[in-house]
Amino acid sequence: MIEAEMPRGSASDSLMTQIDVDNVVAACALFTRQAEEMQRVLREAEWVRRMERCGDDPISFDAQMIFQAKIDQIFDVHQAHLDEIREAANRLREAALQYGYTDDDVADALTART
Repeated sequence: MIEAEMPRGSASDSLMTQIDVDNVVAACALFTRQAEEMQRVLREAEWVRRMERCGDDPISFDAQMIFQAKIDQIFDVHQAHLDEIREAANRLREAALQYGYTDDDVADALTART
C-alpha cells in the first residue's frame, strides 16, 4: 500500500481503498472537475448569502435572522462537502504521483473529457 492510501481519518479513506494504478488518474480528474464545478456554483450563489429584511417591523427583523441562519447553515454544509471533495482530489493526485504518474499526466486527464 502506498502512503497516499494510508488511512487519515478523513472522508476519503474509504475511497482510497478502491484506487489503484489503473484508475487513480481518472479518479483524480473526476474529483478535481467536481470540486471546480461545486466551487463555481457556490460562487454564483453567493448573492443569496445576504438575506435582506422585507421591512423595518419586528417580524421582518426576526424573519431575517431566522432565514439568514438557515442560509448560512446550508452554505456551510455545501462548503464542507466541497472541502471533502477537494481533499479527495488532492489525495488522489498525491497517489497518482506516488504511482509514478506526473503532474502532466494528471493535467492531461483533466483536459480530456471522457
